[in-house]
This record gives sequence, C-alpha cells and structure tokens, in this order.
Amino acid sequence: MSDLEIKKIDIKDFGCYKDYKQHSQSGIGNDFNDGSINIFYGRNYSGKSTYSKIFQTIELKQLPEKYGDIEFEIKLSNQIVIKSNEIMTHELPIDCKVFNQRFIDDNIYLHNDNKLNSFQISIGSDTNEILKKIEDIRLNELKPRNEKLSQIESDITKKQEKLKSSEDDLNLKLRTTASEIKNLKNPSVVVGNRYDIRDIKEEFEKYSAHFPILPLQDDEKAVAELEKNVEQAKIRILEKT
Repeated sequence: MSDLEIKKIDIKDFGCYKDYKQHSQSGIGNDFNDGSINIFYGRNYSGKSTYSKIFQTIELKQLPEKYGDIEFEIKLSNQIVIKSNEIMTHELPIDCKVFNQRFIDDNIYLHNDNKLNSFQISIGSDTNEILKKIEDIRLNELKPRNEKLSQIESDITKKQEKLKSSEDDLNLKLRTTASEIKNLKNPSVVVGNRYDIRDIKEEFEKYSAHFPILPLQDDEKAVAELEKNVEQAKIRILEKT
C-alpha cells in the first residue's frame, strides 16, 4: 500500500452522514482494504453519491454547495489527515478523479439533432459550458426572432394572397368591360373584331397620367372635391354628345 492511499474517512456532518466513523467497532464501517480496488454498494438513497462527493472535493478543491455545515476527515496510510476545512486553502497531498452525477452535469452534454433523429454527446466542462450558452441563446434570442420572422412571413403570404385575389377580380372586371366595349361596335375603339383585356390595359397605361389620384376614404374634403370634378366631367361629356 502506498503511503498516500486513503485509509479511512470519518464524517462528522455531511448530507445524510452524522457522526459516522468508518473504523467504528460496530463493524458497519471498516477501514479501506489494502488492495487496489474498494467497492461501495447499497440501496438507492443510502448515501453512495454523497459519499463519492467527499472524494470529489479533493478533485475540485472545493466543498459542494447546498449541504449546509460540512465536517469530515480523510486519513492517509502515512497518518496524514486531510480535514474538510483545509480542502480549499491547503495544498493537498493526493488527487482524485470521480465519475458521478456531478461529473455528468458538468462535463457531458446530450443534445438532440431534430433533423437526423439522433443525438450527440459532448464531453468536457468547457465544451459543456459553451453548449449551454449556445442553447440559452437559441431559446432566449433566436427562437423569439424566428417566431417573429414566421409571423412576418405569414403576414406577407396573406397579403400576397389578398393581392392575387384583387388582381384576379380586377382582371375579371377588365375583361367584362372590354367585352362590353367590343359589343358596342364603337369604331373609335374597336379595330376589326379584336378588343380584349390587352387593349384596355394598354389604354390604362397610356392615359394613366391623366387619371385623378383617389383620396383616402377618411379624407372627406378630398372625396367631395373628386366627386365634384366627376360630376363636372359628366356634364361636359353630355354637352359634347
């Protein structure tokens, strides 16, 4: 056995452990075996994970949070004693590597790939922290923006559909008007037998500069002025006729 191997651990206060002495005469807790492997087993919630955190305090050089008062002693084979209140302030003669739930939370990150119906595993505390920041940005920044963008795209689609409906309605009215003009057999308009929507659109483009600008419906003064001009134009047309 190496002089730096852990021989026993006494726990005054840590989680579910109160006044626990590994080398007690009751036989419930004995010293660590001299062999290279020691196995701890027990029922769920019997304190195995809490016990593992004692070793992890050595690895992380810090005491776990949310445990209240913590007091324990780790005795090595060379009689050196590591006290819990020295973990964060003294240079420790031994080191540990612990794989428990704390290690999983700090170092392993499972993230789903929605496109491939699979998942990826990232290992490393730095990588884990970066991925958590990325996930936070995705949820708190990108997701609201994407939702807003989706709403804008939906609004654009609705307006495009409304515009298409208005254009179809206008074209129907233009075809009807062109047909009525053609049926009048007006030689100043109809050349041969052809007069359709293409002709009436050409006339709109040719004379659109002379069209009056339609006012907004809530502009009563402008609407009244336009109606007055229309009535005057009708009178002039009737007089010429």
